[in-house]
Amino acid sequence: LKLTSLDDKMAITREQCLDFIDDHYGYAWTHKLLAVADKNDAKNDYDWNRDHEAIGHLIDCCQELIWSVEDIVWKFSPYPSAGPVPYFLRYFTIDEAPAYDLTLDAILTIMLTATNPQIQYFIGLVDAYRQSLWNKPFNQEYFAALARGFAEWE
Repeated sequence: LKLTSLDDKMAITREQCLDFIDDHYGYAWTHKLLAVADKNDAKNDYDWNRDHEAIGHLIDCCQELIWSVEDIVWKFSPYPSAGPVPYFLRYFTIDEAPAYDLTLDAILTIMLTATNPQIQYFIGLVDAYRQSLWNKPFNQEYFAALARGFAEWE
């Protein structure tokens, strides 16, 4: 993924951005594992009084950690400013869910205009929920009170 200018930034697709993030988190994980190996080598060398070698491994460990962080917040990418994760959050997510007036009337209208496959899917889902409760304890008092509430509507 390479762009010729920052003006091309919106040419980046959501999938390209996620792939880039996935790739670089993978690189970061690899560098993290190498840092752990260097830290373990440093500990081993220190235990055997090989201080100079231990310091060399600690320097290598620090370099691997730097690379690991750079992989995650890599600024030399096609993503302007802070890198791919803030870019993804800024351009491919929404600030808040759009308002939707969900009322019983809206639900009933949708149910009455549903297609046959939609009805089959809905009934199948309800039946699956019902089946999942068959072997569960049943709260008779709660559901009796619920039924009495519906009876009062008449």
